[in-house]
Amino acid sequence: MARIPAWYDHLPRALAELQQFPAPILSRPDVERLLSLSRRDAIRFLHRCGAKSKGDRLEVSKDEFVRQLEFILSSAEYQTEVRRRQRVAEQQAESARQSQGRRMLLPLPANQPGRDASSLPETVRLYRTRLVIDFPEDDVPALLGQLLEIARTARDDPEGFQRAIAEGRDDNL
Repeated sequence: MARIPAWYDHLPRALAELQQFPAPILSRPDVERLLSLSRRDAIRFLHRCGAKSKGDRLEVSKDEFVRQLEFILSSAEYQTEVRRRQRVAEQQAESARQSQGRRMLLPLPANQPGRDASSLPETVRLYRTRLVIDFPEDDVPALLGQLLEIARTARDDPEGFQRAIAEGRDDNL
């Protein structure tokens, strides 16, 4: 796959700036600034846009330049790159969220070879339609540790866990 031009990032901003651009003609320094291009890349881009030589300068009409930028923005290649960058950004954000979750330290579970539903701590109350967990304020790891303990208990003693839920009251707290 060919390398995607770095100036793709600058296309929307360049089009917006061109709306306020006072002159009807753009030269190489204008294109360099608008698209953050090097001198050589600006010359190549101007040739791509059909620029004409005026003495020792390359110039293109503002209208033609805008048409070229709009054409590029609507191209399948540009749209594919926009979608790819969105996917990469979403993947990076998800990776950062997962990484943050992995760094959270949870309390070690008590070494109980066979947990049963009657051994749940007093801070955990099971009701028919509700689960109540008391935990210290702002102590998310403690809450997550208790949730983990509940899940392990449900895994180790599924019948007892079901029975504890069925026997639980469902009164107003």
